[in-house]
Amino acid sequence: MKTNKTHACSAHWDKPENVDHWMAPERLMPEDFHLASAHPTLESDVYSFAMLICQLYTGLPPLPKIPNDLAFVNRVVRRKQRPSRPPEISDELWAVVTRCWSHEPGDRPTMESLNSDIKKIIRGKSVAVSVRSREVASESKKPETSLGTIVFESGLQ
Repeated sequence: MKTNKTHACSAHWDKPENVDHWMAPERLMPEDFHLASAHPTLESDVYSFAMLICQLYTGLPPLPKIPNDLAFVNRVVRRKQRPSRPPEISDELWAVVTRCWSHEPGDRPTMESLNSDIKKIIRGKSVAVSVRSREVASESKKPETSLGTIVFESGLQ
């Protein structure tokens, strides 16, 4: 069993432009969690995974209406704000997503647990995920964004 839960990369919280809207609260303000650094961990990756799921359903980054990075950090870390439920997301998947957002890193599910939960949700089903994709503007003046649908078909048994 692995005991080192940090990845081989570093994060810097020197400047507001380093705020990533997918980052877990403990990476945004490590001192609030009694941590020495904002290095990514398996637990922070689980939090980010849930933010990505919401983005896949909405086509928008997490909490897009928050006006600036300082307000974003305050709302996520101090007020514990999370994205609203996209209307298309199933009850089962939403339950998984909200568990990933536990404010305390140790209360989040493991990636192995997520893998198992998601397999149960999609077993024998197709899950449609709407995403917004950017198209490269060309001379024909194509629109900058279009709504596409990605369908993940379960090949699980």
